[in-house]
Amino acid sequence: MLLSLRLHGFTESIKSTECISNAVLTDIKSRCPNLRELFVTKANLITINSSLLPAALKQLTLHKCLISVDWFKPAVDKGVLENVEKLSLCGTTRTSDATLKDLTKLPKLKSINLSGCYRIGESGVSAICQSLSQIEEAYFDGCDINDQCLHHIGTRWTSLKVIILENCSRITDVGLGSLSILKKLTHVNLVSCSIGKQGVINFLTVTPSVKLECLKLSKDAGFTGDDVSKLESLKPGLQVELI
Repeated sequence: MLLSLRLHGFTESIKSTECISNAVLTDIKSRCPNLRELFVTKANLITINSSLLPAALKQLTLHKCLISVDWFKPAVDKGVLENVEKLSLCGTTRTSDATLKDLTKLPKLKSINLSGCYRIGESGVSAICQSLSQIEEAYFDGCDINDQCLHHIGTRWTSLKVIILENCSRITDVGLGSLSILKKLTHVNLVSCSIGKQGVINFLTVTPSVKLECLKLSKDAGFTGDDVSKLESLKPGLQVELI
């Protein structure tokens, strides 16, 4: 019984064929009704009907693929993604706020990876925050999110444990303060954000989380080894990494 499947496409190759088609997906759905994990890398999925995805999927990864803005809508409308708990669209072209608005009906989603999806902004983040309150892991590396996005996250995603904000240059001390009310945070990545020393100190002083284990910051932001020791002293068990 096949539970996991990996497919590699040719979007970065001179080949004109693809690793997946509607016929192939239909066959997979028929032959592997219990498929739990599907990983697709560098494939052109624009002509693929997402409603043909296996309904038992718990993890779906589209890595550096090419999709249309409304690619997920047929799957969501037919409810075939209702069991998905982990969704990664890392580097997938054309993923936008409109895409996120189609993903607001995934009742079991706990982890979402939007790293490299630079079209993601406040509108999309606001939509998923209002509808997907059970999120535990969120990866926004390189997204166009701002302090208002973190306000939505801080007030809605009360179960959040991991948040990656690397290369989100519009985030400031004000936005970081919005995350201070999250009690379950364990990992926070603030590399290449517009966060100052005092903002981090305030965050660690105010945040009620006693589970915070890892905080990643930028050397370029002026943090030093002495700063690391000071920050770690504010939260027992915390490891601060300078990158």
